[in-house]
Amino acid sequence: FLMALQYLMVALVIAFLIKRTGLAIIIYFAFVFIIDNLLWVSLIRNNSKVGYFLPLESTDSLVPNPFIPRMMAQRNVEDSSLLICAAIYFVLMAVLVMRYFKKVDLKN
Repeated sequence: FLMALQYLMVALVIAFLIKRTGLAIIIYFAFVFIIDNLLWVSLIRNNSKVGYFLPLESTDSLVPNPFIPRMMAQRNVEDSSLLICAAIYFVLMAVLVMRYFKKVDLKN
């Protein structure tokens, strides 16, 4: 549930920031499939835990991937810290969307 909520919140933020529908979809897919994974690999390469605290990776790491068990065995970040990180990202994105909505849509 938290993973789906996080992905939808990222999509909502991108949709609010970029007005063009097609461009927002392309940027969302580029972020989810390319940028997030490249950032994660570059941050994990030096045995750093920072890569696990990226916006989408914080929830992705909570769900075990049966195709890559070696990566899950390598993870040494606690589930509680990932849950807290995901909740913080969710709240920050929700506040960003609400402020943007109040500023742009409710100018009366």
